[in-house]
Order: sequence, then structure tokens, then C-alpha cells
Amino acid sequence: MHSQTPDRHAFLRHPSMPWVVFTCAIVVSFFIHEMGHCAVAWLYGYPAIPTPAKEYILKPLPEAVQYQVALGGILGSVAALLAGAFWLHLRPTASRSALLAGAMTAPGFYTLRFILAGRGHDGTEFQEAQAALGLRYSGHAIDWLFVGLFVLATLFWFWRTGARPTPRLAGRLIVGALGALIVAVLLQSINNAVFDPLFQSKPKQNHLLTGGPEFPKCGQTTKESIETYLASGTVKAIGPVYARKLVEKFGEEMVAIVERESARRRCPFAYMPSVKAICLTQTLQRSLSTLL
Repeated sequence: MHSQTPDRHAFLRHPSMPWVVFTCAIVVSFFIHEMGHCAVAWLYGYPAIPTPAKEYILKPLPEAVQYQVALGGILGSVAALLAGAFWLHLRPTASRSALLAGAMTAPGFYTLRFILAGRGHDGTEFQEAQAALGLRYSGHAIDWLFVGLFVLATLFWFWRTGARPTPRLAGRLIVGALGALIVAVLLQSINNAVFDPLFQSKPKQNHLLTGGPEFPKCGQTTKESIETYLASGTVKAIGPVYARKLVEKFGEEMVAIVERESARRRCPFAYMPSVKAICLTQTLQRSLSTLL
């Protein structure tokens, strides 16, 4: 009798393997993004620690270096997406399709947020990366870059795999998108819980989501208080650099501008804290940043 040799690679053909690859690809692509940030910081001699969902810069950065660090993360995400596409191009398989899908997760979320909130990233990363490239700080070049990359990657996948749109495929894509969202949220939450106490002495708080102070009122504030408010991270997508630029250009008048634009732009469901945060961010960006 001849004994059968066990197949050492049988687990690679298990039906659940593409989902495992998909999950791992999301984590790795996020980490590559953070590594991009830290690699630039290291090149300039600043200590930085990459973690799966956030980079920790341990010393304050000059404005020019901060712009370059932001650009490094963008290049990391682009590199991860191109690597996934190249790997699928060599030999299209279910696992390699899952690998590309994982690499497309960040660009996909950036695209979705750009459509819903007017900016693909909830911080100032995209604006700073644009400044590093010599583009308009308040523009949307990086947003459109990720929209284009996401669309091209999707078309490439259909072309390379020969897949055809079917209800079954649509269902799998929806499940995959929900799964990616769950993985991303869990990864960010766990990452913050584990590493924030170690590397971030005072984690930023989004006061609009935690019941903190509202935007200053006319006649009740100064240039310094406006800049402090905006630079604190209360309003996502506006950080210290952008806050200083806004205050330098508009001064105390910007409060009146924001209130006037807020009244003109009626935000549905503005009583919900998360929607209120998005509305205020959009108002600030549309009514002020476009004038910079």
C-alpha cells in the first residue's frame, strides 16, 4: 500500500482564506501608510513610531517637515495599492483579488468620505500633502487622486479577473465593504487604546462629539482664542498650521463669516453631534479656506 502524502498547502485553498487575506491586507496597508509618515520623519532626524493605525511623532515638527511627513503617508497608501494591483496582474486568483481589495480599503474610504463630507481625510493630512507638492493647501487634489486610483483599481480588477457584474458579486462586494469598515474601526479603536497611553500624553478630543465648547460667538472672542480653538483639534480637518493661516487672514472677522455662512447653509439633522461636526467643518472650509 502506498501512503498518501499530506498536502501541506491545503489550507491555502480553504474557502475562508480569501477573507483572511483580505483582513490582513487591510491591516498591512494601513501600517504601510503610517510607515510612510514615519520614514519621512526619520529622514529629517525626528523620532517617530509607526503603529498599525497611527503614527506617533515624538517631537514637534517644523511646518515644512510636517507637510513632507503628511505626503509620506499618501505615498505609502499609493504604494500599497500599486503593489496589490501588480501582484494580481501576475496571476489572478481569489486570494490575490482579496489582497488588492484590502489595499483598496483606505482609498475607498477616502473616496466615500470625500463624497459625503467634502474631504477624504478627517484631519489636515491631505491639505498638508498638497502644500508639500506645491499645490493649493485648501484644494482637493489628493481627494481626487484617491478617487481616480479607486476607480482605476476597480476597473483593473474587472478586466484582469474577467468578472461580470451579477447580483451575487454585488452581494459579496457589499459584505466585503461592511467587513472592511468593521476591521478599520476595530483596528483604530484597539490601536488607540493600546498605544495612545504609551506615546501620546494628551490625546486630542473632538469636542463636537463629546459635548465640549461650541464655536466662539461674535463679540465674545479674540484672535488668540479663535486660533487656540481651531488648533486644538476640535474641528477635524483644521489643525494648528491651517488655524494660524485663517486667523492671520481674517482675524476676528472670521467668526462673523462662519456664523453668516452657517445660517445660509442649512444643515439637515444638525442636532446630531456627528453631523454637526461635519457641517461646521464644511462651513469653515468652504467659506474661509477657499479664499486663502
